Amino acid sequence: MSLTGGEWILTNGVGGYALGTSFMINERKYHSLLVAGKRGRRINILPTVEEKVVSTGGEIYLDSNHYPGTVYPEGYIFLLKSWLRPYPSFAYKVGEEVYLLKKIMMVEGENITVVVYKNLSSEKLRLEIRPKFALRDHHWVNTPGIWDVLEVEIIKGEDLTGVRKNSGEEGFVYFKNAVFVEEHIIYRKVTYPLEAARGYEASEDLFAPGKIIFDLPPDGEMFFLVSSEYLSGELSDYLI
Repeated sequence: MSLTGGEWILTNGVGGYALGTSFMINERKYHSLLVAGKRGRRINILPTVEEKVVSTGGEIYLDSNHYPGTVYPEGYIFLLKSWLRPYPSFAYKVGEEVYLLKKIMMVEGENITVVVYKNLSSEKLRLEIRPKFALRDHHWVNTPGIWDVLEVEIIKGEDLTGVRKNSGEEGFVYFKNAVFVEEHIIYRKVTYPLEAARGYEASEDLFAPGKIIFDLPPDGEMFFLVSSEYLSGELSDYLI
């Protein structure tokens, strides 16, 4: 089953890109919030994130993922509309008169993607994000079970979390006014149906070091940054 409905791409001018679909469901191994261009290689840092919205109406997952024979969760059913100008944007209805807007941007000249959420409703929302790292060449997928045997370092700070492989690949997620809870999860057998249709390896495991919890007031915005490198400046310096 394919839900693509078309693709969007952002580039940073130094070999990196973000690539996805209008339904925000990854169908190819190249789909990602950040593929970094580094030293002549392209590294898929963060293919996707788990997104859970908590409101007075309950809990809703906005992300969608292919697994063998199924799509879970089915966040795409809450997507009202998506558009590409000036940035890939996605409007969700997450409850009765409860709406959330998501925008995805890249920083020119940097391996950095910015994801912004805006609460378009009159009630407070809680948003829980779990970044799912791949940290592999964009032409390949991770061997199933690799995260069970890899030596990885979990990087934590007041406003960041990250993962570093013993082979050197690393990725970071930065945030403001949020709480990080360390909780290791391996997402097994994430599947890319368009790769399978072409005869390529099409299943891999992704690793999440924990969840980032944001409280989003009415008409409020929050953001997170995905980077392939440690950032020493203010996060506001990278906002578009």
